[in-house]
Amino acid sequence: MNTFFQSVLIVVGSAVFSIAGLLLTRKMLGPNNLQRHHELASNILAVVGTLNAVLLGLVILEAQSRFQQARTNEAAESSAVGDMRMYAEYLPEPTRGLINKHVGAYVTLVRDVEWDSPPSMQPNK
Repeated sequence: MNTFFQSVLIVVGSAVFSIAGLLLTRKMLGPNNLQRHHELASNILAVVGTLNAVLLGLVILEAQSRFQQARTNEAAESSAVGDMRMYAEYLPEPTRGLINKHVGAYVTLVRDVEWDSPPSMQPNK
């Protein structure tokens, strides 16, 4: 099943389940019993909403941190590949050609296979 359709199904199912629970609770408890607890419930919901906002902020901060770390790793790896090619220019020809061949094969592998594959599908290094 497609991920988009799974996501839509989860969202719609959660909304239907939530509305059904709301209607069932209102029917079972009655409006008078619910009205007595409005003040307490509003304070609890305010605390839960604040904690939810803080948690969401921390999740976003962690995602940005991981993205920045991935950018740093990519820059370091590309710099190391460039340095290998540059240092190979000072070596004699059979060794220089072999290093350039292996570095070129590595760059092609990273570009064509690993770059677009998800982390779980990448080969172990």
